[in-house]
Amino acid sequence: MIEKKEAKERKAIRSNLLPSKRSKYSLNKAGQELYEFVLFQYLKSDVEELRLSAAYESLAIEIYRDALKEQVDFSSFYKKLSVKEPKVVSAALVYISIQVKGIYISFPKFLEHFNQPVSRSSIGQGQASLFRMLIRLEKYKILYEFSSFALLKDNYDESVEALINIYGDRLCAKDILSQKEIASIISFFRTNKRFFERKNTSHYLKNPKNAAAISCYAYLLFEKDLEIPLVDFSNSIEFRLRSRLDETLSESKTTYQNAPDTLRSAKPEFVRLYYKEDLENYKRKVSYWIVHFVQLLKDWIFSKSIPSKDLELVRECLNGEFVRECELLFDSVVDRGFKPSYWGKNDIFYYYTPKMAALSVVYRSCRIQKHLQTLVNKATCKALEEEGLILKHERISSDYIWRNDNWLHDKLRDLVKTKNQRYTRPYFTSLCKRLLRRFYHEETDFLLQLYSKTDLEPQEFAEKLNIYGRTITWLVRLMETHNKFTEARVFHAIRRFIESHIPKESKNGFLAWLKKMQQTRCTYLRHNHFCYQFKYDLSKVDSLPGLKSYLNDIYEGNFPRALFGDPNSLGISDLKFTGSKTEPITAISVKAYFKDIVRESHSHELIGLTRAVFKQFKESKMGRKPDHPTVQAHLLRYHENTLAIEVPVWLNAVDGRKAFRGHIALLLIKKNTLMVVDYKRDKSEMFKCIPQVTAYALVLQYRLEQLSKTSFEYKCASFSKDHYIEWDLASALEKIVEYTKLQDASRNTPLTYSNSSVNLNLTSVLDSLKQSLKYDKVNDSKKIEV
Repeated sequence: MIEKKEAKERKAIRSNLLPSKRSKYSLNKAGQELYEFVLFQYLKSDVEELRLSAAYESLAIEIYRDALKEQVDFSSFYKKLSVKEPKVVSAALVYISIQVKGIYISFPKFLEHFNQPVSRSSIGQGQASLFRMLIRLEKYKILYEFSSFALLKDNYDESVEALINIYGDRLCAKDILSQKEIASIISFFRTNKRFFERKNTSHYLKNPKNAAAISCYAYLLFEKDLEIPLVDFSNSIEFRLRSRLDETLSESKTTYQNAPDTLRSAKPEFVRLYYKEDLENYKRKVSYWIVHFVQLLKDWIFSKSIPSKDLELVRECLNGEFVRECELLFDSVVDRGFKPSYWGKNDIFYYYTPKMAALSVVYRSCRIQKHLQTLVNKATCKALEEEGLILKHERISSDYIWRNDNWLHDKLRDLVKTKNQRYTRPYFTSLCKRLLRRFYHEETDFLLQLYSKTDLEPQEFAEKLNIYGRTITWLVRLMETHNKFTEARVFHAIRRFIESHIPKESKNGFLAWLKKMQQTRCTYLRHNHFCYQFKYDLSKVDSLPGLKSYLNDIYEGNFPRALFGDPNSLGISDLKFTGSKTEPITAISVKAYFKDIVRESHSHELIGLTRAVFKQFKESKMGRKPDHPTVQAHLLRYHENTLAIEVPVWLNAVDGRKAFRGHIALLLIKKNTLMVVDYKRDKSEMFKCIPQVTAYALVLQYRLEQLSKTSFEYKCASFSKDHYIEWDLASALEKIVEYTKLQDASRNTPLTYSNSSVNLNLTSVLDSLKQSLKYDKVNDSKKIEV
């Protein structure tokens, strides 16, 4: 009762204090004394309503006084207020006072605690106008961290420099910088400001907070050559300060939620632009670090107990001439197109600072020196890292310099002389495994398995095999370029080697594998930035003339390649039951609806073969799980019913409808039944992708009916290493359309086509597919368009 009475009294005071006509003229005419009286009453009421301490009321009044002092008089202060109503100005002052105390709270959370409705945009405008009055006062510089880009764009340079001072002070407190260097960072920002002002620069870099943080971090990397992980840097500057108040707003609970991902998103673009304009500076630093690493390597080798004869050879090799050779080698890499940048693969980023580029150059130069090969290797770099001589940089250690998916390392390997490269058994084996981790190439897998069954050294293995020359260099180059065995003499040479050097118990297996390779036709298809390895077994399709003709046409390139790169065509692989974030589709609901037509199994032969591949990779310590191309290649080799993998299918655009295109993962045959099969990693994906596999089968059925009068029965399947499902094609499409329409009727938002580049209703896409097939089947004269 007391609280209700107090609320009524506050409301009465507010209604009696202000003039009845709340126009700008009447508020200004009321004068400073009355305006302040009303404003302070609102401040007191707001602080009580938010249950804040009296200190916030005093601070809000102090902020008002400071803003007023910055203007000539009350009239000019009043004119600069974007929203002049005391109620809004009061809320804005309370919000700023919370920020001045170092506490962040969003507008929606702040407004939740008001009983009466307050406009968010009005408070934002009021805050912006007050912020511009306070911006030059030193005591309010903390507001830069809480203000949005919209408030700072009018004085962008000043905002970034103020934030650099804030972050610089925190770095100085951590002994990472000195006070004098803060001015150097500001100068660094002014020099490179053109990167932030570019039209195509991302919004990450345009944000003053990110621009200031990136400038500080870039200065530490490029000017001080200081290796500091991005997470540690984010912690040091307390980037993206996040504090919150409890439910009653009576006490603050301060936490720091560091967000290095925000900086990580902006950093690659800055690095690319920075060194694109200043490559000479990069080369100068690389030269400096080359000298440093050569001296470090020499000191480290001489500190170890090795024979004096080897020490003398090291002294002769690691000299000024060696440094000049390293510099010339890096110049050659630059001439071939090297640019400092990020290289992302499997979510790992390789960052080419001058220090790491120099380390790669020195390592590769040592590997081609006959007397240094035994001293400088992976173990050497690991020891240097463990002793702290080579520091880890972010997620990268010295391991980065011998990884084959390092672009710079590849270029260096191509440039240096490899004729003196010493290939030992462990090195050659690990090289083959690295190549397989990077890209599954059946010939590499075959040669690795073949080599593991012998006791020969790599050079002897190459000489006795003698397929593309007698040197191991030719063999390595064949594996690196993914060349295929096609000539009859090559198969004859390999067969002769197997007969002479492979144990009896393994001989038949390798001969059978070789025969399969000789009967397999393979070509690489690059569609929409993806590389598909289309393969089919010629011996298995000889008795199927229509299917053989279709596969041969694809192999020879007689199919509409442009359609597979057309952004307006629809990818069949995107036909999935995905739902939305708020209303997702579960595999359980799909399974329940399709239980009448879908048959499940946990002991299918495809499951056993897939598990065998996983087991083989684990036993050989490949370092990763087998991917889709690897599983598909093994099934084509060992499963007698598998005819082809990654088979292109397409449906041309008709009557203004979209075109469809896709790749069938596996094509199997059992008696007179063609099976369209897809491989998935988990069970939930298998059920959600029922529309995808069904559409593959329908389009393939149409294509084959155009070529041959032979009719097949069609089935669809999907499997993983633990589960297998199968369904008939006959009524599947109608069932899928019924399910999508049922979901659309029961959901707030209809099911959508899962490709993010277009926004289409899944039901309409399926109907378009049905109509296109119906239209084409009426016109039997239509042939494959090439």
